[in-house]
Amino acid sequence: MESDYLMADETPIKVLTEDKPGASHKGYYWVYFAPLNNLVCFEYQKGRCREGPVNFLKNFSGTLQTDGYNVYEYFEIVPYITLLACMAHAIRKFDEALPNDPALAGWMLGKI
Repeated sequence: MESDYLMADETPIKVLTEDKPGASHKGYYWVYFAPLNNLVCFEYQKGRCREGPVNFLKNFSGTLQTDGYNVYEYFEIVPYITLLACMAHAIRKFDEALPNDPALAGWMLGKI
């Protein structure tokens, strides 16, 4: 939380269910990465809703870089957080376009 730049993303994980031996459910690791400090924090949440990152980042002040998942839109109105977009999805689409138009897709990947 002392970093002024964090990257955030969430990923599903299989979690064993306590009341049903052998059964599992989908949970989520919310991953917060401070690249300038090379630190990573994994926070477990049962779901993928907004409350997880809102509660976790309540004392964070700085720049938050995320993908386009709509729960992060909340941070656009938080005055002490600057929200940045992630280019991972755009890069992936241009990478997929390489076989179709290597010159144009390659040019864009070089620009990114």
